[in-house]
Order: sequence, then structure tokens, then C-alpha cells
Amino acid sequence: MNLEELRTATLVASLRSRSLGALTKEQIKSAHGIVTEMFLEEAIEKEAADRPLAEVLISKLHHLESTTDYQEIVSWTVPTGKRGKLYQIEFAADNYGNTLWRFTLDGIVQWEDKKMPTATTENWYGAAVRAGKDIKIEAKDDGTSGTVWGAITGTEET
Repeated sequence: MNLEELRTATLVASLRSRSLGALTKEQIKSAHGIVTEMFLEEAIEKEAADRPLAEVLISKLHHLESTTDYQEIVSWTVPTGKRGKLYQIEFAADNYGNTLWRFTLDGIVQWEDKKMPTATTENWYGAAVRAGKDIKIEAKDDGTSGTVWGAITGTEET
């Protein structure tokens, strides 16, 4: 028995118990029509909910010269009314030994004062980022490191 047949049988049983008698063919057809209509409405709603939202790819890339205080290399703030998904952050430097990194996700510092031995890509697999929240990659060094780079890849959904 499929879902539609089960729903029809349930409605027919409910109608029988209320009318305290046998149902006519017309009543059963009417019940079947109501269940079919309900089933179609639910299917349409589910399809609309499952339909992918319009997505816009976000790719931010920027660099920064040597600095002794934390400076933002690259950031992305999800606009109001949209939902963001973070897929990757990447960072690189001319001199990794003297560079300290800080990463902020959804307005919360995830880590800071971290040294990386080489260029690094961190995968976030579509982590949700709320509207109005930001993602930032920042760096600082002893003033001799040269250039640092940062990249953020994600999507915005409307």
C-alpha cells in the first residue's frame, strides 16, 4: 500500500466511524479526491522546499604588506537577507616563520597567534554563515615578513 492509498484508507475509516454506516461509492470517491489533493499540495510544498536557492559564488582575494599589528587581509560579510556558506579559506606569506595568523568566522575568533609552516587551505564544506556576520583572515609579523595573502571562497543564497 502506497502513501496515498494509506491516507485514503485512513480517511475512509474516519468517515465510516463518524457516519456509523456504510459509505457510498460517491463518498469514497470524494474522500479519495480530498486525499489526492492533500497529497499533491504536500508534494508541491516539499518540492519547493527542496529546490535549490539562487546561489552566487563569492571569491575574495587580497594581500597585505608587512605589519606589526593584526591587519585584515581579506573579509566577507554576508548581506542582510541572505545566507552564506563557507567552503574554503586560504593563506600564504613570504616568510612563514615571522607571520602570525588570526581567523574569525561568524563574528567569533576561531584561532589567533598561529604560525603556519607553509601555504594553507582549510576546507569548511559549506558551513553556514548568518546574515550580517563576517569572515576575516588577519595577519601580523615582526615587520620583516614581506607580503601575506588571504582568500575566502563561499556562496550567498537568496
